Amino acid sequence: MGTPHRKTRGGLTLALLFLACGCGGALQDTPSPFDERGGTTSLELSVDNQNFNNVRLTVESIRGRRMVGRVSGSSRGTFRIPWAGVHELTIRIEILSGGEYVSNRVTASAGDRLELLVASDPRSSVLRRRR
Repeated sequence: MGTPHRKTRGGLTLALLFLACGCGGALQDTPSPFDERGGTTSLELSVDNQNFNNVRLTVESIRGRRMVGRVSGSSRGTFRIPWAGVHELTIRIEILSGGEYVSNRVTASAGDRLELLVASDPRSSVLRRRR
């Protein structure tokens, strides 16, 4: 008579364990507004390449360098860049037919939207925060 009771008790314990694990997982997926790791962890970079040549873009900051991508000549592109904290950055503009240029310095934090205008003369390129 003791055996059926143990199976029911064990099954109930197992069911409660699965329920507790499921609830715990749901709580972890909800970001806390006070947790710096939650929420937006990237920048958006919009590029308007007014140069006829293709360009390769690299973000440079105290955190290091990160290849962003390429934009064809006379076209536009938008990129998401993983980002955390508040740091100054520049964009290295490599003209694929030759020559490298560095944009002006901008302070950015996660969630910011930046805009890079690659001018026909790359020395006149401008990086700014979008409003």
